[in-house]
Formats: sequence, structure tokens, C-alpha cells
Amino acid sequence: MATALTGPYGCEGARGSIGGLTLTQHPKAGTVLKRKPQPSNPQSAAQMGNRHMFGFIGSQWDTLSAEEKANWETLGLASQISGFAAFSKHNANRWQQLKAPTQDYPAAETETPTASGTLAVVNRSDAPDTATFTITAGAHDWGVVFFRGTAGAATGVKSEVVAVRKLTVSAANVIAVDHDGADADLFGCKVFTDDGVFSAMETPS
Repeated sequence: MATALTGPYGCEGARGSIGGLTLTQHPKAGTVLKRKPQPSNPQSAAQMGNRHMFGFIGSQWDTLSAEEKANWETLGLASQISGFAAFSKHNANRWQQLKAPTQDYPAAETETPTASGTLAVVNRSDAPDTATFTITAGAHDWGVVFFRGTAGAATGVKSEVVAVRKLTVSAANVIAVDHDGADADLFGCKVFTDDGVFSAMETPS
């Protein structure tokens, strides 16, 4: 709401906002009305891919062991940030290099992800179209990234990411992601380990 310090609209000192407008004072122009800037909400494919991965990373802090959290806390002290912030920042930086996230610091990158999953893409007329990944996760499998290519088979770049999901170790994981009827051969999945290793791209069977 606008605040008038010395009188009605147009007087010296009036400032604030009215609806979608801001009221300011200019030394020469006097009272100036401007539209409030609208915050941007980027929706490019690469930005949405980042959001999928960053959302996954942010949700995993509470699943880390006490030892892993302590390592991130130690890393964070060097930059005067929290362990959670260090965990998030480091893994976001890894993702910018198309590297998988890691639960511990530093990333050992020695484990081998399970590469025996099955990806099935189904298009239906009476229900949501789905891409379903089925896998019995190994001891160090942490998650899976769903990719969808735009002009051909998925290649594994950020702009192709449509979902990132956590895997349950030693269990038969069946993970379904809705899609918009794209051709099956555009899809792919990559499993990643808890120490930052991606599998090769798995394509529909």
C-alpha cells in the first residue's frame, strides 16, 4: 500500500505500492509510477533438468549417515557454510559437469552401478502415458535419472532430464514417470551410485 508522508498522492515524500504499481520520488520528474517487476520463473529444458536433480539432492540430506554428514560439515567450515549447504553446492557443481551426485566427500567414484534394469514406455488412449523403469538395485545404487531426447535417442544431457528418483537397495524398484506421448525410442535411464558413478544409458527393451 502507498504511504503518503506529507499529504495526498503527488506530494513530496509519497512512496510505496498500489496494486501492481510502485510509487517513487524522482528529484526532477517528481512522483513516478512504475509497474512492479515480475519475478522470472525460468522454464527452459536445461533449467527444468537442473531443478529435477537439485530437488533430488536437497531431499537426500536426511538419509546420509552421521559420518557422511560430518564430512560435509567439515567441508562447509572452510567456506563458513552448513554441511547441508556444502553437500548441495558440491553436488550441484558435479551435476553442471554431468557427473552423478555423491553421498560422501570426496566422491570415491569406485562403485559399479547396476545395469540390468528394464525400461518400458507405454502410450495409452485412456490413461496417462508412462515410462516405467524396473530394477533390483545393488548395494550402492542410489538413484535413477530419466531422460527424453528431443530429436532422437536420449544422450544424457541436462536438457533431456524429466525425472530423478531414489532407488531402494536390494528391492525390486518399479518407478513410473508420466509423459506426453513421446515415442518410446526417445527415452533412456541412467542409474547412479552413492559415490558418484553413472551407468551407461539404458534404453527401452
